Parts: sequence; structure tokens; C-alpha cells
Amino acid sequence: MMAQLAANMSKSLSNSLTLGEPVTFVATFTAAPVQLRRGSVTFKNGAASVGTAPLVKRVATFSLSGLSLYGHSITA
Repeated sequence: MMAQLAANMSKSLSNSLTLGEPVTFVATFTAAPVQLRRGSVTFKNGAASVGTAPLVKRVATFSLSGLSLYGHSITA
């Protein structure tokens, strides 16, 4: 079953991030029904899928490296 849900997204950046280093994105599904506490989440940059991460207790974490400086819209 595939569900479309809104996620609260955050990203982890260090003060000394170098261009091309991994950025960690965390998607938290606070309004997800109980039965959707597990599964997988697809992360996208615009319309392009960039990877998936397991959904555990309504949270999915994904690291992405090689991003250019501007122009990204990461969603889960």
C-alpha cells in the first residue's frame, strides 16, 4: 500500500559543511495512522527520486551527498 502523507522535514548541517558532504534529512510523520508506523519513505529532489529509507516509529532518516550549492527541493 502506498500512502501520500505530509512530513515534517528537518536537515542536519554542521557549521563546517563542505560542498559535496552528506546532508542528513529527517522526515517525521506526526499525523500518520498507527498502521503506518513502519514501511519505507521515498525522498525526492524535485520530481526525481534520490533514495528510500525505512520508516521506523514514524521517522525516516536519509543522507544525501553530492548536492550542488542551490536549487534543491527535497521532499519525503
